[in-house]
Amino acid sequence: MILMRFLIFFLLTLSCVCADFPWPDKSGPNKDGHVGAAHVKGVVTSWDEASGKHIAWKTALPEEGHSTPVIDTTSLWFTSASKDGTKQYVDVVDCKTGELIHHHLVFENEDPEPLGNGVNNYAAPSCVIDNTGLYVHFGT
Repeated sequence: MILMRFLIFFLLTLSCVCADFPWPDKSGPNKDGHVGAAHVKGVVTSWDEASGKHIAWKTALPEEGHSTPVIDTTSLWFTSASKDGTKQYVDVVDCKTGELIHHHLVFENEDPEPLGNGVNNYAAPSCVIDNTGLYVHFGT
């Protein structure tokens, strides 16, 4: 059975965030983990799943992943993998609708190395995106 995970973005206007504030890698737009004051204004700091308060959309995804999504002007990009690590993917979700646009198989590995811990999975590394392309890896 394919495990499901849920990707929830808790921003009032996620499409605005994608268009106005790309997040090209896990450390943010300046690659230092900090966000300027101009971009913090209006960011939601609370939400409620039961009522839907401050949740723009919620999307079920077909595989597992621990990567931090990266954001371009229209899409969220992240990695995912089968639970056993034999298949590793890049996924793309539309910022406005939450629709899964791509679930692209990147690697197949018949005999992946054991993870060695009960915390991570085979899709822990995050993508990086810039104006030349998307960069992704699944190794350590």
